[in-house]
Amino acid sequence: MKERYIETENGPLWTASAGEGVPVVLLSGGPGDCFYLEEAAEMLAGRCRVIAVDARGCGRSGGGGGYGLDEAVGDLETIRENCGFEKWTVLGHSWGGDLALAYTIKKPERVQALISISATGVQNDRDWKTAYRERRDQNLEEEPAFQFPHSPEVHRSLLTDWRRFIKRPELLCEIAGTRIPSLFVTGEEDIRPSWPVEQVARLVPRSSYRKIAGAGHFIWLQKDRELKRVITGFLDQLETQDVHIRKLEDDEPLPINLLLLADPSEQIVKSYTKRGETYVALCGDPQEPVGVYVLLPTRPETVELVNVAAAEDRQGKGIGRQLVMHAIETAKRSGYHTIEIGTGNSSVGQLALYQKCGFTITGVDRDFFVRHYPEPITENGIRCRDMIRLSMDL
Repeated sequence: MKERYIETENGPLWTASAGEGVPVVLLSGGPGDCFYLEEAAEMLAGRCRVIAVDARGCGRSGGGGGYGLDEAVGDLETIRENCGFEKWTVLGHSWGGDLALAYTIKKPERVQALISISATGVQNDRDWKTAYRERRDQNLEEEPAFQFPHSPEVHRSLLTDWRRFIKRPELLCEIAGTRIPSLFVTGEEDIRPSWPVEQVARLVPRSSYRKIAGAGHFIWLQKDRELKRVITGFLDQLETQDVHIRKLEDDEPLPINLLLLADPSEQIVKSYTKRGETYVALCGDPQEPVGVYVLLPTRPETVELVNVAAAEDRQGKGIGRQLVMHAIETAKRSGYHTIEIGTGNSSVGQLALYQKCGFTITGVDRDFFVRHYPEPITENGIRCRDMIRLSMDL
């Protein structure tokens, strides 16, 4: 990770970043420094740009100024502005999950999404404390190779502020009014009772909750693959929810670079786009094409989906499925009774996608790509020779 100090009037804040893509800031438990989150950061760096932070007065960050909740939120704002992010996703573990929730409530306009892992929620009741102590005394606490390295002074100050924050009568209304997409994850073996987190998840309108079996407080140490699958699935949904699909008008240029991702012959692509209808998936501000499909009428009451492609940096994030399902609905609305699609024998991912969307294999056109394409096509280490035909009754 690339380390960097951000100077503030109350001393430097240590940060480190890795990966590319949507920005995700990691907030550690303790409160303390974030070195123990290195494996979690590496797990996510292949999917997004991860920014790790040492809390003020902890680890490699300087002290000075106050250590309350407002100061912690202010430090995050300083880091966000310094990094040039309009918005980012806040991901917190343990106490960091509680801070992420407070930051989301206080600065919703700066939060793309909230991810809370093994947080405590907004509990302040004796039942929770009793259950926690009983499980701790039964030696059910995990024994990681580390403990939270935290500053007692910072811990006392933030804990006092946090208790004051969750006792406010307006808190539950603030949580229920949150419109930020949120993911709450706990481990089934965590000795910290999860019901306060589940309650918060039920209050947040756009949230989901996952309890991972066989995992304790440090979920990525025991169930890293499952946690990664849950988080990346959540992030993928965020990216596709802002995608808008519409028909391309006749006077608009074709997104030829996208179309050629699915069909290497520009001549063939231009031939069927002239006879069919092209639909583009747009995303961003300004809106840019991130996907495309073409519907081509072939017989009475039958239409063929002849090209489906997502931009290379958007592949594997759900846009392909969104395009296929949109094409199916478009064909239905247009009065077609059957929709067909074909793909190469080497297109393993596409074959799986189309069948998951409801298509069934109806035949094989032997040597189709040998006859129609002068240059050999290789995909997934397989020579593409045959066209696999699939169909769906509408």
